[in-house]
Amino acid sequence: MTCPICSAQTHAFVDEEGIEYRRCPVCALVHKAPHHHPDWAAQKARYDLHENREDDPDYRAYFARFLDWVFEHIQARGRALDFGSGASALLSTMLTEAGFEAADRYDPIYHPDSAFMSQRYDLIVSVEVFEHLSDPMGTLELLTKRLRPGGHIAIRTEFAPARNESFVRWYYRNDPTHIAFFTPETFGYMARRLGLNLVAEDGRNKAMLKSRSLSF
Repeated sequence: MTCPICSAQTHAFVDEEGIEYRRCPVCALVHKAPHHHPDWAAQKARYDLHENREDDPDYRAYFARFLDWVFEHIQARGRALDFGSGASALLSTMLTEAGFEAADRYDPIYHPDSAFMSQRYDLIVSVEVFEHLSDPMGTLELLTKRLRPGGHIAIRTEFAPARNESFVRWYYRNDPTHIAFFTPETFGYMARRLGLNLVAEDGRNKAMLKSRSLSF
């Protein structure tokens, strides 16, 4: 089976329940074998269980910690997009509170507004989204095309353990809708393929990619 990002041949391993995962020796992606992916109805049923209330101070604090890290690495406050927002508008609201002139949001289930496809952005944030994607390279390519020159994509997703023995004990893979697991090396590989630069990563769960500025 080949890697969905780089097409290299992957190495298989299984957990105690017989679920098959594949680790890529080239880009370091770990992904759940496609025959174990939940269907769309099962995914939505799982997402509907999330109780992310916009008036919850802990939920706001979670996003605030993420944005604090983002703002360590960017200066521009132009137009932003929350890609994969879920049902909540809280993160896009916090972006406008932080000084962005506009902050759009898109979610294929809860806010399927495709208007973002006609916009260009200085910042795109994607929080707890990439682990759900069967085609992460295609999604990142789509987002890259929506960036202005010098724009940033900030991604939050838990980075996968390097050893299979640790991975099968890792809490993050227990969500059945989590099918793709990344490392900084994975994001670096994807960035290079798409003409981006990996400008920051925290070694745990955050990566910042930047588009190249136009030169004259």
